[in-house]
This record gives sequence, C-alpha cells and structure tokens, in this order.
Amino acid sequence: MSVQAIGGGATLDFERMLDGVETLSEYVDVLTDSAVQAVYGEIQKALRASLNATGRPSANKVTSNKFESDKMFKLCSIAKSYGTGAVIFAPPEFVAAMGPDAIVPVPANGNYGGVYHPNDIDAIHNTGYIQLFRGTPIVQIPQSYVDNNNETTTIDPQIAYVLPTGSEKIIKVVLEGQTQIWDRVLHDQAIEIYTYRKMGVAILNQYNWCIYQNTGITQTMQGAN
Repeated sequence: MSVQAIGGGATLDFERMLDGVETLSEYVDVLTDSAVQAVYGEIQKALRASLNATGRPSANKVTSNKFESDKMFKLCSIAKSYGTGAVIFAPPEFVAAMGPDAIVPVPANGNYGGVYHPNDIDAIHNTGYIQLFRGTPIVQIPQSYVDNNNETTTIDPQIAYVLPTGSEKIIKVVLEGQTQIWDRVLHDQAIEIYTYRKMGVAILNQYNWCIYQNTGITQTMQGAN
C-alpha cells in the first residue's frame, strides 16, 4: 500500500485573537476536520476506481443508464453470500432514482404503474426516499457541495456500493505515525499553525462486494470526468 502526505495550514490574526473573534483551538479543529475529509476523499477515489479495477468480476458490477431492480437484487445476493447480510450505500440522488420497488411490474398490471409495498410509499412520504430494498437496508451517503453555488457535489451521485455485513472490512486505511502539529509566531504576533500526516487507502479484494453505476443520473461530482 502506498502512502501520501496530507496536511494544511492556517494563520491566526493577533488582533482578532485579542478581540476573541478567533481562537487557536478553532483553527486546530478546522485543520483536523480537513484531514478527516481528505481521508474520506481518498476512500471515495478507491471505491470509484474499483468499478473497472483488475480482479473485479463482471458479475459484481452494473453500469446502466437507468435503475434496474433485478440487477440490483443480483448484486445484493452476491454481497450477502460473503457475510451475514448486505447493505446498500448510496448518495440521495441514486436512492431517489431507485423509487419504490414494484411488487407487481408495470406490464403485468395493465400498465398502471405497478403495485408498490406500503412501507416504500410511507418511507417516501416521510423521508423522501426508500430505506429498504427487498430486505437489504439502504444507508444514504450524505451529499455536500464544493461551494455556495450548490451545483458541484463532493460525492459521485451515480454510484451505489453493495457491501457485505459481518465480514472483513472492504477498505483498509493506514495512518502512519502521529499527526504532526507545529506553529510559529510572525513579526506582527500572528500565529501560523500547520499539520502533517501520512496516510494510505487500499481495497484488497474485489470479489466480495458490488458496485452499481446509474449513468442516467446527471454527473455533478467535482473532477468526475
């Protein structure tokens, strides 16, 4: 597993510190949170790269321009065979595209839109999304935006991950050593603070979990293409 450096820096203004507007602990918290976000970013990179990774069986992935419940059910069945169950992790855009699962498909119901489980209807009414897909829980990955325009997202809206439960963790995260924190006082008494740490992310196995990519969902992730 290769490792890389993550870190950051900030400047605490002396006058603002005297006024109580800024504190050193606040800046440390911001830098710490940024490091955590960097780790999450590397995890997402590894997960997305696994779609076409060497060693991933073709049965363990689906790429389609729409949501197809029978294909998702197959992925869930594969993941469940490697643990005590399975969980679908997906951003809200993907879950919204899943919609309620038809008990009676549309063509078999006179083309009236299918018959849906009341729990799906209630979940959509109460939360906006379904929370269970044919016995497999759905965990939403919180979505966020990179700026105040609210157009570019941090999470890929097209991809859902189906992971087994009760088995070895899919993602390995290595944090090398302790977080290094140091500061220095500038000529105007402002304080610069820096953090530095090495970390790495790896996915060792591709056969025991699955990915579904719905290309019909508008791609809004920063740097996705």
